[in-house]
Amino acid sequence: MSGLNPNRLSDMERARPLHTRIRNEDMGMNYGKEIARKLETLAARTMKNGEIWRAVYTDEDREAKRIIKEWMENAGLSVYEDPMGNLFGRLQGETDKVILIGSHIDTVKNGGKYDGAAGIATAVAALEILVRNAGRPDKTIEVVALAEEEGSRYDRSYLGSKGITGKLAREDLFDVDSEGITIFDAMSGAGYSPSELEKVVREDIEAFVELHVEQGPVLHAEGIKIGVVNSIVGIFSYEIKIRGFQNHAGTTPMRMRKDPVVALARIINEVTAEAQKISDTATITFGRIETVPGMSNVIAQEVIFTVDLRDGVNGKIEEIDEMLKAKLKNAEADGYEVSIKTGCREMPVSLDKRIVDTIREAALSRGIEFIEINSGAGHDAQIFADAIPTGMIFIPSVDGISHSPLEYTTEEDLEAGMLVLLSTVQKLAYSKACD
Repeated sequence: MSGLNPNRLSDMERARPLHTRIRNEDMGMNYGKEIARKLETLAARTMKNGEIWRAVYTDEDREAKRIIKEWMENAGLSVYEDPMGNLFGRLQGETDKVILIGSHIDTVKNGGKYDGAAGIATAVAALEILVRNAGRPDKTIEVVALAEEEGSRYDRSYLGSKGITGKLAREDLFDVDSEGITIFDAMSGAGYSPSELEKVVREDIEAFVELHVEQGPVLHAEGIKIGVVNSIVGIFSYEIKIRGFQNHAGTTPMRMRKDPVVALARIINEVTAEAQKISDTATITFGRIETVPGMSNVIAQEVIFTVDLRDGVNGKIEEIDEMLKAKLKNAEADGYEVSIKTGCREMPVSLDKRIVDTIREAALSRGIEFIEINSGAGHDAQIFADAIPTGMIFIPSVDGISHSPLEYTTEEDLEAGMLVLLSTVQKLAYSKACD
């Protein structure tokens, strides 16, 4: 790659505000347009059956990493993967302490172009500018494309970030997908090393900053370009089975039935009402309900359903969780069999004040309007936050749409987010930065 040799910039040059050192080739560049073009290309080349679905350890995942590797190399970064499949682009600093930026590479089934990928593309763009204009950083900077966050292939989410933070246990790798393939076997089949989880854990990361589309309506509705994230919601999720007694729908009197669907209906009504009394910020969703055998003239043998419980740092997620489990105990007392499989149990987190302040200052220095905001969705930043000082930048999702092919973020907002990320990273990694 052409450009300035970072090692040849003097301390005086490095201390000048970045905007006074932008090379002629960078002036007037539409960064947002280039980022959007990359995201379009990534989506088009990783389609599955006409949908955007980059599930972890699949052909689509492999192709996405090949494309992102090219982005990183073209930006002047050295590229490597860890044994889990997290992809890194590294800008070596004066020290090996790492400022890590990026997001996840995977998508939900029939998802959009921006969730996760926007955080990677903007991070690569920011580092490309720093490579050309800012010289060698005091601290090493790395862009990461995290292996998995969504849980769209396996019920277990955040594989990449949990691997890096040491929160992933070997037994976690034996969850199976819809075809009975374990995470362990899928990793091995993709060329990675599930037996070397200890080599994925990082002790050199000083801070993590994630840029992400908001996935909600607030920024777009208010015409604000940047959300400075203060906290991330806690998420508890379950798959629950209630087993009753299968029988004929027409010949079994109501008083003699053991209908698990009726038991579930009672639980949904009671839990929903009581959760709102406990915390007015909580959400509880019964997203999938399946009856077995699922016939119109048969009293179900069992009902299988999911629960998604969320609440913020000032909420009462654990109290609501205890209430839900008490209702399930009541069903057992009524003669039903109940089994619970935990999918996710992530507590709400507050993000690092120093990094939050740095993001706020970066937006102010760029003259970009921002608001402080809390995240109602889970993110890799949530996993990093209790292990590493962490910050998060939101950019708008048009009409609040996400996890959908209609997901869209404008070129202007992509560029604004990239510039705030750029200034944030500069302040964190360059001790003499004054931009």
